[in-house]
Amino acid sequence: MGVLHALRVKSPYKLLRIEDIKIDNKPNEHGYLYLKCLIDDSIKFQSAINASASDKICVYEELEDENLRESSININVVNENKSKILFNGMISSIKTTNNNGVYYLEIEGITSSFELDIQEKSRSFQNANMTYEELIGTILKDYSGYSYTQCISKGRKIGKSLFQYKETDWSFLKRIASELNSELFCDIMETRNMFYFGRPIKASYEIEDSGFYKACKDLKRFHEAGGLEAGHDTDYFYYEIKRREKYDIGDKIRFKNKDFYVNQYSAYALKDEVIYKYRLCRKNGIWQTKMYNSLLGGGSLEGKVLAVEGEKVKLNLDIDKGQSKEAAWFSYAPPTGNTMYSMPVVGTSAALYFPNESSEAPIVTGCVRKNGGSCAKTSDTTKRYFGTEHGSEIEMTPGALNINGGSKEPLNISFDDNTGVTLKSPKKLSLNADGEIIIKTPQNINIKAESQIIVAKAGMQSGFSIENEFHFAGDTTIEDARDRETYDSFDDEPKVAQKSEEKQEKKEEKKQEKKGFSWGKLALAAVAAVAVVASVATFGVGAAIACAVAVACVGVICAAASTSTTSSSSAGGGENDIGARIMSAFKGALSGANRSPIIKSFNSLKEIGCDIWRGFENRGEKALDSPYDFVNWAAIGIPGAIKATLQSNAERSEKAFNSVYDFTNWLSFGAADMVKGAVNPEDP
Repeated sequence: MGVLHALRVKSPYKLLRIEDIKIDNKPNEHGYLYLKCLIDDSIKFQSAINASASDKICVYEELEDENLRESSININVVNENKSKILFNGMISSIKTTNNNGVYYLEIEGITSSFELDIQEKSRSFQNANMTYEELIGTILKDYSGYSYTQCISKGRKIGKSLFQYKETDWSFLKRIASELNSELFCDIMETRNMFYFGRPIKASYEIEDSGFYKACKDLKRFHEAGGLEAGHDTDYFYYEIKRREKYDIGDKIRFKNKDFYVNQYSAYALKDEVIYKYRLCRKNGIWQTKMYNSLLGGGSLEGKVLAVEGEKVKLNLDIDKGQSKEAAWFSYAPPTGNTMYSMPVVGTSAALYFPNESSEAPIVTGCVRKNGGSCAKTSDTTKRYFGTEHGSEIEMTPGALNINGGSKEPLNISFDDNTGVTLKSPKKLSLNADGEIIIKTPQNINIKAESQIIVAKAGMQSGFSIENEFHFAGDTTIEDARDRETYDSFDDEPKVAQKSEEKQEKKEEKKQEKKGFSWGKLALAAVAAVAVVASVATFGVGAAIACAVAVACVGVICAAASTSTTSSSSAGGGENDIGARIMSAFKGALSGANRSPIIKSFNSLKEIGCDIWRGFENRGEKALDSPYDFVNWAAIGIPGAIKATLQSNAERSEKAFNSVYDFTNWLSFGAADMVKGAVNPEDP
């Protein structure tokens, strides 16, 4: 056992004798073989030249036959019934060496697990209900004819999303095993079984403590595992022993009255023997600390949004060929926080961000723009836009900030450095505040509306409205004005349009009326002329007295004219004698039949007398203060009063003929004003 001449090799090459051998089998590493053999010099370099990537190699240890000589042994022939495998794998390297005409072939082999460590891949496993068996089975689908052995976590669910990013399947599987505090172990003897997921459980042995051994403690791994929080440092104590006997990974060894497990071993040639060096570890000491993918920390993976619910998003990552409905929900948290917050839309691109290398709790950080080159809004790098699928948008330019709604008639708020602040609303615009709303400007405040402007006080019926006219409402109304004027009611009912023939007849009647001579108008004009002449002749005082005497007669004449006009119109007899009508009216007045004009004229005469007396008293007080005042009163004041009286009479005459009552007032109050102006003129 353990001699070189007992080794057999099955390979594509012809070997004469094994000069050296080395085998390594360690956790999380591929099994390794180094073999140096003597070859026939006639072969020379053909072995290296003709080697292919599919070449396999298997090293056996055959039970020793004492009847056989070493020189008669053909190491290329193997009796598998009497041999056990030391290494079985694929050739990773081959080299031929010529040393003074002696040719050596050096071969390096590696276990089939190396197939998992060739190509880097990126993909995700988002179904948290997937078991570890299903996960590994999905990975091994790409390796037809190979399998593995599940040693831990059988039936256990992965419980979270797992991400393989720019790493080989072997590296990814090592990370997955480390999360379970375990390791991968290569099957160094069976090529079809690529690895053991976790520590395998195999045979048990008990060995003596005689011979070579060392006692060690791996404090580095103890600290990497978490120190005292993860356990005691005695769990990381181990022995190193050397034996000629062959043990496998996972074998339980009873050594120095304690149980240990074969964690790793190596084999090497020592003279003509093969020596095995084992590491015996305690159960907890072989646990692996958690491993990470440093490329994931701080990285982002892009993908299409599959679904949105609340603040969660499902993604079909670009690294995946397809994503099932069991995709994981990821939290959405854009870099801007709650500012510019908008959930992504199904079908758009988004980025999945990994805050640390543990790949736990990744978050969707925002959408990824794919049309930056073709979008007109992004062609100008000085402008920024934030928009939603509904059409709402915030535009940020060097000189303005514009906020637009997404409706057909959008709301708009513009903050422009040139034009100021502009608010536009197709419907209602409300300003509500618990406190005050202050609008203040040194310039004008313009409020424009097409139909109505209303200012009302909340909770009370107070305010005003503008709708073609002003309307005021309040609990208390104060009327304050300088001029109050009322108007008689009138009929504003629309009239039926007259035919052109009727209009023509009325025009002819009016022309005939204008052609007739009116004695009444002539009498009224004569009275007015007499009054004016009298006023001028007596310097104002005579006008007052003459008007006072004539008031009664004028009132009678006015009444007669009015009555005559009415009666003549009703009779339809044309023109009547004005003298007869005046005489009739005067007789009626004397007999009491028509007293109204006389009474009004008498009242006016009474007022004129009072004004004359007061005027003389006031003017006398002022006129006698000095000779100069008296001269001004006589020379300037009285003529000015006459002029003002004439102007006033002219103005009054325009209104005097509206009615009998107005004509009487014109004569009465006109005379009174004339007296005031004559006897009490304004100081020059």
